[in-house]
Amino acid sequence: MGNDSLQNALREIDTEAVTESDEGEITHDEAEAIKNKVNRDHRSVIEISTVRNGGDLNFEYVQRSYNISMNMYAPEQPIKS
Repeated sequence: MGNDSLQNALREIDTEAVTESDEGEITHDEAEAIKNKVNRDHRSVIEISTVRNGGDLNFEYVQRSYNISMNMYAPEQPIKS
């Protein structure tokens, strides 16, 4: 995924959570399935290491890369002779 981003990965977590919660709360096995899918689909930007469920579903993750589009601006400098 050349144009992948952390936002896309987090959006997929939310989308999958809605899909899996069709029968109520998300089970630990369902959360593990979400973790595995997101890790597979977005391996260049995220690695979810742990799923915790203490009332709310929480994923611990490491952001693998961060692409910054920098607009470098250097005003023209007159050449002194």
